[in-house]
Amino acid sequence: MQIANLETAVAHQQHAYDGLNQVVVEQAKAIELLQRKLAKLESTIGELRSQLPGEERDLVDEKPPHY
Repeated sequence: MQIANLETAVAHQQHAYDGLNQVVVEQAKAIELLQRKLAKLESTIGELRSQLPGEERDLVDEKPPHY
């Protein structure tokens, strides 16, 4: 009887492990997608900065007009 209880506990732990592993895999895919999007946005910002006339400004540090 005790061995059956241990087998049941191990089966539940394996199920929980598999579920957590799937979450980690999905999160890794989401992080990779976000990293690619961020790289594309950084590239686009760099291209837009190069198109600014005159002096090059850092738009990140520039205060909005209402300040």
